[in-house]
Amino acid sequence: MEILAPSSPTRFGFNSATILDLAVIKDFILPFSIISHPELYSDHNPVKLTFQLKFTTLRNSVTTHTDWTKFQNYLKNLIDYRPLKKNSNTDIQIAVEKFTKNLQNAHRFATKTVKKSTATYIHANIKDLIKTRNKTKKAWQTLRNPLIKTELNRIEKLIKKLDKNSRQKDQTKELEALNTEDGTLWRKAKIMRKKA
Repeated sequence: MEILAPSSPTRFGFNSATILDLAVIKDFILPFSIISHPELYSDHNPVKLTFQLKFTTLRNSVTTHTDWTKFQNYLKNLIDYRPLKKNSNTDIQIAVEKFTKNLQNAHRFATKTVKKSTATYIHANIKDLIKTRNKTKKAWQTLRNPLIKTELNRIEKLIKKLDKNSRQKDQTKELEALNTEDGTLWRKAKIMRKKA
């Protein structure tokens, strides 16, 4: 539990200034600010408590898996574990850079991208349209009314159009997430060449 109070007093008396307004929070990890505003012509200042609830996190759209035994074996074969005798700062700096490069290379060697599941995500409004289409199809099969068949065809066209747009957006996001440095761009290009 934490008590939040502004840095300046909130009430000014004849010979005193005190903080009367405060807030109590528990397990709140997002950023906040609390300020006493001397805006009113009274002895009591209003307090503004602001919570920054909107925050963004960077999400890596490529899923990877690291085989830590491969990582360890790569490092065992590459790094000499004998004590180093380095006398100058430049020698130490070079040794640290070499060690860092070895760690990065071992991680690249032991990490593979994981294929996404084959189950495709279907947007909620497309799911609703599919349910409507199925009900309409059942009604048409029962009644054989031409107006119902027309409505069924219209719904199927709309589903195809929305599905095509959704797939294009997904493919665009996937292509924008490709990176030249981690090899994902090259792998995707290789797969696309095989399809052609």
